[in-house]
Parts: sequence; structure tokens; C-alpha cells
Amino acid sequence: MARPQVEDGHCDIANELLEAIIRTHFTSAESKVFWAIVRKTYGWRKKTDSISYSQFESLTGLNRRHVGPVLKSLIKKNIVLCSNAGERKTSDYGVQKDYERWCPLPKSDTETSVKSDTEIGNSPDTDISASLTPIRVTDKKTNLTPISVPSDTEIGTNLTPISVSPLSPPSPIPLSPCNPPEQKQIQKSTYGEFLNVLLTGEEYEKLKVKPGQPQADDLIEQLSGYMRQSPANAKKYIDHYATILNWSRRDGRKDGQSGRDSKAFHAPARYTRPEEL
Repeated sequence: MARPQVEDGHCDIANELLEAIIRTHFTSAESKVFWAIVRKTYGWRKKTDSISYSQFESLTGLNRRHVGPVLKSLIKKNIVLCSNAGERKTSDYGVQKDYERWCPLPKSDTETSVKSDTEIGNSPDTDISASLTPIRVTDKKTNLTPISVPSDTEIGTNLTPISVSPLSPPSPIPLSPCNPPEQKQIQKSTYGEFLNVLLTGEEYEKLKVKPGQPQADDLIEQLSGYMRQSPANAKKYIDHYATILNWSRRDGRKDGQSGRDSKAFHAPARYTRPEEL
């Protein structure tokens, strides 16, 4: 049975800020990440705190590759403050207390879009009858024209047979440089701390199998940090999946070579007898 007590720790939040949070619309993932930041900052009576992706994953239950886009959305809306971004250490996060700078701003319950009486012309000084335009009603019977309908026999005699030719299959369109085949666009997701590694869902699942999820996540973070640190060299990595796969094979060859060197047997030098000198 859970028995939480205030003496074991609590968050002090101003009522004005709490009411602004209530009026603000969050997605499910944004709400989890936002309250995780509140827990790590106000829960320890701090304005900001260094929070890693693994801590967000533990507190919210979200996958770490989904935490980055959610943080980016909250920072873009100016709801969450971030410092040390882009450096090779964990970023510091905190709540923007000035809720009037949040985007979108929280909507007040008293805001309405009701037009005034003067806008709709219902002021006491306005005579509605003066603005009415009389409508002229005409007698439709005088404009009716009789229509002659042919009988069934007349219709049958005037029918003309129609010859229908069989449909021929369409001729194939030759491919040319001016008429290339349509290529299906592949949707890729962003990975890494700086959200600059592009992989499809199928490619990420393959990396989880080989070389394995821990090593794949580590290589993704290495590639993300390297491209962020050296934007000029990032252009040569056209296919991020192939780059990560080649890196994993390179690491595997290095591990295998170091293992063979450590297990190699070195024969001792031959002992020379005194009479052979």
C-alpha cells in the first residue's frame, strides 16, 4: 500500500504558475517530460538541473529516442529552458517561470469572440426596418412553358444502334531521362542527442539485432556528436545506416585482432650450451 508523505519530499510550485500550467495544452509525451523536469528541479528546490536522457527514460517510461523531439518541442515553445546545449556534457533544463512568454500562450476562460451590438446592427438607435429591402414576388404560372414528351413508340423508332469497339491495352510509356520512374520517398526518423542521425524504422531494428542495441545506440550517439562538432565533415556521411554498420564492423575487427594478439604464443629463445660457444 502506497503511503506518500510530505515529509519525504515535495515540490513547491507557486499557485499562479500552477494555474498557467493547467490552462496550457500539452501532448501526453510533453506532459511527462515537463513534469519530470519539475520533479528534478523544484523537487530538489533548484531552478535548473543536469538531466540525462537515461533519467528522462526512467522517470517517464518513454524511449530515449523519443525524448529528444519532445524536449525540442518544449524548448521551441519557450516552456522549458536549456543550457549547455551542443556541448559534450549533459544539458541543464529548467522551467520558464515567465509563463506569458510561453508559445502558445495559455488561453483565459473569459476570452470570447462575441460581436458587439453595434457590429451586428442591433444598437438601440438603429432602425432595422429602414435597412430592409422589399422582395418582389412574381407569378410563376405566367412563365410556364408546356413541354411535349414523346411516346414510347416514338422513342423506339428514333433509336440508332451504337457500335462499340473493343478496348485495346494501353501502350507502355518508354522511360527516358526526361521521364524517370517515380521513386517512393522513404520516411526517416531522427536519432541521437542532437537529432541529426537519420534512420528508417527498419534500419534501426536491424541495428538492434546486429551489432546489438547497446552498441548501436552508442554508435548513433558518436555519429550525432561528431556531425554536430564538425558540420563540414558531416556531408560525407550520406547514408547514416551504412556508416554505423561499417563502424561496428571496424570495432569488431579491432576487438578480434586484439584478442588474437593477447592469446598469441611467443616461443622462448633457444638456449645455447657452453660447448657450442
